[in-house]
Amino acid sequence: MAGNNSANFCTIILVAKFPRIGKCKTRLAKQTDNDFAQKFAKACIGDLVDKFGNDFVSGNYKVKRVILFAPGTDKDDYRKWLEEECPETSSNWDLLPMKEPTEKDAAIGALGAGKAIQFTSGCI
Repeated sequence: MAGNNSANFCTIILVAKFPRIGKCKTRLAKQTDNDFAQKFAKACIGDLVDKFGNDFVSGNYKVKRVILFAPGTDKDDYRKWLEEECPETSSNWDLLPMKEPTEKDAAIGALGAGKAIQFTSGCI
């Protein structure tokens, strides 16, 4: 494609479900409570959105930022929360819902288990 230099383009993908109370950080919630677990999850995601939402990549790169999330019905809630939580960087991120896995996807995923590098929404 004319004018498209892939050497100067990168994509940052954050995989994080919407931090809905009672549905996020459930193992932590067992030790604390659902409210604390939700606040912690929001803080972790917000930290990553801000950290990677600005000029994190050095050099002359065009950066595409994507948050892959589930379930797909949470898109409006996710966008609203991002705008409130990370007003300076939220507009730099595209929100894309993850597709629901099929049985075939699960079987394929099991074959490659443990062979991929996974970045999660943990605090850094």
